[in-house]
Amino acid sequence: MRYPIAQLMDLARRIQVFLGEYHNQQLRSYDSGLSWDERNQISMQASNDLMSKAGTELLPDVQKILAQVEATIAAEQKAIADRVNPILSRAQQTAKHPTNPLGYGELSALLSNLA
Repeated sequence: MRYPIAQLMDLARRIQVFLGEYHNQQLRSYDSGLSWDERNQISMQASNDLMSKAGTELLPDVQKILAQVEATIAAEQKAIADRVNPILSRAQQTAKHPTNPLGYGELSALLSNLA
């Protein structure tokens, strides 16, 4: 089994696209003509949109690729596995349920580190 570098980078990129869409929605809340409640509502909606969309469209793929990395690393030399396993473990924990948009940013960084 080959190490899925291209898939890891693609998933990290896709997460960044989702985060870009989230930030674009957030920018609308900076309109000075909006009340505090309207700004808060826009912010909450942007966060909810990201969490639901990424949770259904990305996380299953991320978890599948992380399982593939885990299987590939098991067959590698101990020195390589020792360097990759801490990053892999953190990525698996984060991929189970990112709690906010920052969690997706961290997951994207971890996927890039694994690649």
